[in-house]
Amino acid sequence: MKPLLRYVVPGLVVALALSGSLWSWLKPQMAAPVQSVTCANPLQGCRFELNHQPVWLKFTTAPSALKPFGLTLHATARQVSASFNMQHMDMGIIRYDLQPVPQPTAYPQSWQAQITLPVCVTGQQDWILLLTIDGHQARMAFKTGE
Repeated sequence: MKPLLRYVVPGLVVALALSGSLWSWLKPQMAAPVQSVTCANPLQGCRFELNHQPVWLKFTTAPSALKPFGLTLHATARQVSASFNMQHMDMGIIRYDLQPVPQPTAYPQSWQAQITLPVCVTGQQDWILLLTIDGHQARMAFKTGE
């Protein structure tokens, strides 16, 4: 019994400690929750908070398939991207990195991108914008005017 206590029990303790460390290293990182944002009219612009920071988002023209439209965003950030997908339908990867706007505005920072959405063969017009600002995400539904 003494060899069991002397070698096996400490071995099990070490194995459990290592497995816990290994699990914390291998497990996928928990993503921050995605915040839902409602925007009645993205052409007029929408204000919301993301991670306790003010954000203002606006489409410069009405979004329509295969016709570029501008996306303008005002937020203090290091990195901003916008991904697009359809509700209940995978359209592949449609991701744009917004670029900082060099001109001074009333906001601390402005960002913009020219977006072109593909045509959906089913004629569906319900889109989801997934906005990522410094790793925090906001989800906004909108429709195109085909």
